Amino acid sequence: MERRLKSVEHSFLAVMEQFLQTVELMDSTVLIPMKLIDLPVKEIMPPAKGDSTRDALLQNNMNMRAFYFMVKAMRIKLSLGYGANEDSSVPLEREIQDSCLRLNQLALVARYIKASALSFGLSNELPSFQEFQNRVQFNSEKCLLGALKKFADEVESLEKSVLFPCLLKDHSVSEQMPAFNEDVKTLSDVFSLLKKLRAELLSGSPNFELPDSKLQQKLSELSQTFVEYTVMARNLTARYEEEVRCF
Repeated sequence: MERRLKSVEHSFLAVMEQFLQTVELMDSTVLIPMKLIDLPVKEIMPPAKGDSTRDALLQNNMNMRAFYFMVKAMRIKLSLGYGANEDSSVPLEREIQDSCLRLNQLALVARYIKASALSFGLSNELPSFQEFQNRVQFNSEKCLLGALKKFADEVESLEKSVLFPCLLKDHSVSEQMPAFNEDVKTLSDVFSLLKKLRAELLSGSPNFELPDSKLQQKLSELSQTFVEYTVMARNLTARYEEEVRCF
């Protein structure tokens, strides 16, 4: 049985899981999507906050049936992932894929630091990141939910394994590793970054500030979208039930 990560309400993980659960309920409730085709999506939108995603939906004159299929596809992408060369039109597709890729990279980095720390007592020479990457068996996750959980598990394992983080200060970040912010110079800095990032994603507030700039903008936009679409999916479900009762 898959272990469920503990998350704090309003954290990124909690917001994404709430969206997935709400859309799943919507999908199980809406048995005849055609009943939604004449209903404009603006009727289920939360109060305006100047959001560009909202504007795009209105500009496309979307109806509730189209929104139903859109968020249903988005749920599948988030929980099952993307196939090779797959063409998709789900909202924020690039942000989802890029975030998934980045989390996979950071999960591998966490595993590398763990392996390096365990070898400190045997040798002062660490394997290069490229050498480690070629040697280790690491299966990247193809969906954002899976990538987030894998990252969280790898960092948790790293924290439990590194008993003396101060030893990481003697080892610089390799050019072979994924790029980090300029202030990240040693493996100790990376270790701290990974711990903070995990804590923010699982326990942070809606206005989280991630120590990784590559994820900050993408996940912030995704989080706002999940919140809005969760409300809309819930409203759509209620509106569909009203339509069904009328017949």
